Amino acid sequence: MTEPEGEQQDALPLDPLDLLRHASSVALVLPERNSTDFRRAVSAAYYALYHAVTLQAAALVADGDTPAERHRLARRFRHRHLRAAASTLTGADAPVVRSREMDFISAVQQLNAERERADYSHFERFTQERAVELIDIATDAVRTVTSPAFAGGEAGRAFLQLVAERANARP
Repeated sequence: MTEPEGEQQDALPLDPLDLLRHASSVALVLPERNSTDFRRAVSAAYYALYHAVTLQAAALVADGDTPAERHRLARRFRHRHLRAAASTLTGADAPVVRSREMDFISAVQQLNAERERADYSHFERFTQERAVELIDIATDAVRTVTSPAFAGGEAGRAFLQLVAERANARP
């Protein structure tokens, strides 16, 4: 991700790639890791995807705005907006979605559910294997949503537009 000109580093949103690096570091490098560490890694992996999606959706609907304005717009998005967009594209009345796009939508749904379990299901045990698998899924999903082809494709563009609509972002 690139920094908006004139913005201070601490004023920027979290960089999805930094969150993925953090998740990998916690899951693989941190000494004496335990289930709590793996939970935090899963949460960070999900948030990498969440921030990548919200930044892309903001860029789609506010492409004429400055980067700082798009970052502020991205703050209006909520987790439920991603869930609703994914559900719409997998519902009975959904348009036909290619397998790569369906993999992305499935990743959004899976990572959202796993992040909720990691953050709120206190008796569920998280393992390194599970955390690493989810970090890999998040990494692929972040690559997908940040690729120019995603917003240019029918289902990718539809997903980002649905996220923006759910957040009442301007068209």
